[in-house]
Amino acid sequence: MNPERINKIESSNPPLNIEKMKQDFESFKNAGISIETYYDLQQKFLDEKLKPYQETYDESEEAQIIIETNDEKLLTNEEIGNFVDSKFQGDILRKGLVTTIEIRFGEVNYQAPKENSFGIEKGEYYLPKAKFLEYFNQLSPEQQKELTANIYHAESFASWNRITEQENEMVGVALLESGHVVPTPVALFNLEFDDETKAITEGKLEEAGLGYLSETKESERQKMYALGTIAHELAHNIFQHLVYGKPHQKEWEEIVDRIGSITKYAEEYKNDKLTHYDENFAEAIRLFTTTREFLEKSGYSEMARFIEKYFPEIDSK
Repeated sequence: MNPERINKIESSNPPLNIEKMKQDFESFKNAGISIETYYDLQQKFLDEKLKPYQETYDESEEAQIIIETNDEKLLTNEEIGNFVDSKFQGDILRKGLVTTIEIRFGEVNYQAPKENSFGIEKGEYYLPKAKFLEYFNQLSPEQQKELTANIYHAESFASWNRITEQENEMVGVALLESGHVVPTPVALFNLEFDDETKAITEGKLEEAGLGYLSETKESERQKMYALGTIAHELAHNIFQHLVYGKPHQKEWEEIVDRIGSITKYAEEYKNDKLTHYDENFAEAIRLFTTTREFLEKSGYSEMARFIEKYFPEIDSK
């Protein structure tokens, strides 16, 4: 092809339409779960159908894995199922009031901050990967960096159970004061655009706080990170219902205070005490279920002992 024609084709691409990007992003704004699930939970709040923990547990069912959009090059459906079944045994997930494990690797979870250069309203946006790329590929490197800084690859909704009357804007009901609980899902989203995935690809594990993957085969690191992310999110439910407010919560806090944060990610929450302990527990479960040897050798074996003592249903083998 004539080089002059190539130049003309490339220069004919339309400039990025920020207003259209804003409108398209905002059409995918939601609460992070299906609208049906959201309204069901909202109605339960309004109808005061939520119950104390034991009644809720008695009426709960085994957590279901829902594959909505998967990337089988990263994890097969079978690998996801085998990991969850082998690592979280017995009824530990039921005790943690996990309703579903939603695999949504085909969606990009963008959480827009109040101030952003795109004019997108603050909130959570769940975009199909193709729609996200439609705009991402037109952005400058600086704009791409701004966007990816606010992409989240997973969520647990267990912290809804710590909503206070002042914090709650959804339905005006405070779970923390009521003593009632709500079973919640966990969701996993696209991992391609976050900093950790980039660090794994570039081999910059220590810089990204992923040193625990250093002894994992290079070809397996991304897969192990993805499986660990599932474990991390499930651990938030376990912390909420089986550590938070229990006598051994203080024991866990003393361990974290004594030996420090288990990962760089957990350390980022050091200024929010409760979240700091929660994130350390989630990261400890990540390492316990995926890189147990590293956990033992890196000075955090005390965390492993805690998990073994209180949660024998969680397997590290």
